[in-house]
Amino acid sequence: MIRIVFRADASFRIGSGHINRCLTLARTLVMSNGKVDIEFICSNFPGNLSQFISEKGFKVNVIDDFDSMENKSIKETGTGNYYQHESLDINQDAVETIRILKSLQQPIDWLIVDHYSIDARWEILLREHVKYIMVVDDLANRRHLCDILLDQNYSTEYERYDTLVPKDCLKLLGSRFALIKPEFSFTRIRQMKSCELIKQGLIKNVVILFGGSDLSNETCKALEAIKQSDLALNSLVIIVGKSNPNTEEIKNLIKGLEYANLLIQIENVYDYMAEADLAIGAGGSTALERCCLGVPGLVITTAENQEYVAQTLARKGAHLLLGESSAVTVSTIKQSLNVLHRSPQLVNHMSQVALKIVDGLGVFRVSNNILNIRISIKIATLQDSEDLYRWRNSERIREFSFNTQIISRREHEKWLHSVIDDNQRVLLIASNESQPIGVLRYDLNGESAIISMYVVPEQIGKGLGSLIIKAGNEWIHDNLPHINSIEAQIFQDNIPSIKAFEKAGFKADCFSYFYRFK
Repeated sequence: MIRIVFRADASFRIGSGHINRCLTLARTLVMSNGKVDIEFICSNFPGNLSQFISEKGFKVNVIDDFDSMENKSIKETGTGNYYQHESLDINQDAVETIRILKSLQQPIDWLIVDHYSIDARWEILLREHVKYIMVVDDLANRRHLCDILLDQNYSTEYERYDTLVPKDCLKLLGSRFALIKPEFSFTRIRQMKSCELIKQGLIKNVVILFGGSDLSNETCKALEAIKQSDLALNSLVIIVGKSNPNTEEIKNLIKGLEYANLLIQIENVYDYMAEADLAIGAGGSTALERCCLGVPGLVITTAENQEYVAQTLARKGAHLLLGESSAVTVSTIKQSLNVLHRSPQLVNHMSQVALKIVDGLGVFRVSNNILNIRISIKIATLQDSEDLYRWRNSERIREFSFNTQIISRREHEKWLHSVIDDNQRVLLIASNESQPIGVLRYDLNGESAIISMYVVPEQIGKGLGSLIIKAGNEWIHDNLPHINSIEAQIFQDNIPSIKAFEKAGFKADCFSYFYRFK
């Protein structure tokens, strides 16, 4: 049994984003491995989501001593700074967290922390009470003592954590690791099959989504702008959380609008977002969800931590950034809507750009790294012929093969016999709990070998490549100890393979990548 504890908070001021992405990861960890036990540790802030977490099937351990400052901050400022939680005393929180961990009476494998107020000072106190620590961050403004650092936001500055985490920390950086609900990727695949993924540019269906609470009331601002704009809509979906204090005002604004529909605290956001030609929302995690489904966006940042990724995505061309909420007016939104209404090519372009940024499989990649999937290796036999033939002729495998042609069954059988009979070649199949996930071939030459590897088509995109390579190399080291180096020859435009081999420890040397055993 793998025991995992999440430390994250939600409140009216903090919002629900930290908890939501932790729940997405928790669900995926359970889906990936049935032998996972997960609990949450949360502060008892006003607007916390402890009951919501419990309803999702996870036990919540509550820290209930720190709500006075949170209450005071909300009453005095209304919103406060999103990522500064003045009420959280690091030392006191660490003491309470340790107390809860001890009460669980069993060793904790992973402590996963998603909290802007926690840094290395807290983590060093927890270090001896858990095996591993993973930190979810996107600010890069403080040090961490962790084994895995996850920053899921789209970025071009991947070196910004180099001095903030230990050298041996595994850094999972970029939208490739976005913690998006699996349902978004399933919806994306379904739309790809029906050729409905890229938006054509005409704005007939709009969705408004500014997170759970939307304390600055951007939703009503957007509604007023739509009513004043030139748009002729077929549908307008407004999605809010149950903690939104402006629900009655929203209801009054959409009276008489037959095409408008207010939805409160729904689970299937992806269904409504997929149908939208345009989304109006904030710059947080929903920006990455929009990208996954190729939905162009009008973005208003509602917190300081959203600004970096919102600006980066805007420069890339995935959405239009209108600015920070206090500087954006109804008139600003209306003018932008009218521009997009007259510019279908721009809307279409934003959709195409967005789709390339997020594929929706990030949570599986993160889950795989946490679980450190136990990969078994076996030597391929003639009984594997049918599977090997089908995998090798898959379009996704042939795309980056040296021979891109479809191989006939006769050619395949001849090749397989020759490989099995050749004592200078090793053909291996990697599996995870009896499920084949990859194929490796090693061509031996004295004390070195050349590796060829592919992930089976059904497993592509889940971040398994480097794990398969590592497992294959370990098999070679254990069974052929005279081999001291392995070479991989990779097409320079095969970026996924290059990243997988580099992550597995290979170093570039001209057009080849080498791995040398210590």
